[in-house]
Amino acid sequence: MSGPVLCAVDLTAPADGTARFAAVFARVTGSPVTLLHVRERGEAEPAAAARLAALALIIAGTGLTVHTESTEGDPAEAIVRRATALDASAIVMGTHGGHGLERLMLGSVAESVLHRTARPVATLRGPGHAGGPIRKILCGADLADPAPLRYAAALARRSAAELVVVHAVQDLPEVGRHGLVPASYGPTLLEEARQSLGRAVACLDPFPGHISIRVVPGPASHALLRCADDESADLLVVGVHPHVLGSTTHPIVRGANCPVLTVPGGAGGVEIA
Repeated sequence: MSGPVLCAVDLTAPADGTARFAAVFARVTGSPVTLLHVRERGEAEPAAAARLAALALIIAGTGLTVHTESTEGDPAEAIVRRATALDASAIVMGTHGGHGLERLMLGSVAESVLHRTARPVATLRGPGHAGGPIRKILCGADLADPAPLRYAAALARRSAAELVVVHAVQDLPEVGRHGLVPASYGPTLLEEARQSLGRAVACLDPFPGHISIRVVPGPASHALLRCADDESADLLVVGVHPHVLGSTTHPIVRGANCPVLTVPGGAGGVEIA
């Protein structure tokens, strides 16, 4: 059996959506759930325990096995440490954490976890699509690392979801804008990218059911957020390299209207057991 899905919650109202999506994701991946709350210093433990128990009922009500844990300390550090100890198959958390100047300087807890872990992390900015089901998955493919595409394809097979694979040609400007590359090169660059993306998709084994590809001009973050909205995607899958999040992942995690699953890169990648 794969390790549990670690669902990290801060006990605010949006945590209901985080718990619901953790249940959706755990059902798809065939994993139990560990619900973790990292207490702030001075937080009233009885009230926190009652809220954590209520969140656990959301997950248990779907028929899943759920364990609850509470600890005190730095949230991002505690989440990553516990995910490692549990050999968690993935981490699920909201992106609304962080306060004032600390958030501006250090980023949210979710973004800090993305920097530190080499596990898939699903983040939710709001309640949209939190309760599932996952019927359409949009995957951003950069052609350099197959891990996100393989993971998205495995999720699509398990959930019988449609998979839309999008590649953005960042050297070309978005429609209606000017760029450094002459417009006459556009069709050739788009066709080359389309052929490369087609080859990457053809290598998926086993092949998911309903799959389509899109090649679009412009920055990847803009293209993926726009396509996710246009396609009404239930989940957006993108690659991430811990410690080097760059300019693509941050805007997607902060701006997506559906859950975002960041998949660590590397030759070995990660697999769904």
